Amino acid sequence: MGTVKQGAFAFMPPLNEDQVREQIQWVLNQGYCLSVEYTDEPHPRNNYWRMWGLPMFDLKDAAAIMYEFQSCKKAFPDCYIKINGYDADRQGQVVSFIAYYPADMQ
Repeated sequence: MGTVKQGAFAFMPPLNEDQVREQIQWVLNQGYCLSVEYTDEPHPRNNYWRMWGLPMFDLKDAAAIMYEFQSCKKAFPDCYIKINGYDADRQGQVVSFIAYYPADMQ
């Protein structure tokens, strides 16, 4: 399919583990709940990424999300993985970024 770069940090090199953790912690600090999703079809019109587990509510520390992110990456090393943040007040997704690109993209 070729190289696909999209989303909030598309203009930057892929995030390393520490940078992903910092972004996750920032999203948590905003009071949002998070989810992890993955796909092998990262086209911008593909809205149907697979959810890794359920959204994680009431978390304050990035460690649990990092564990799920790393587990997803281990299970699907050839997929793109993104982190989403949801605002309960607005009842919608307010943050999303691709946290992992397959090995051929890095």
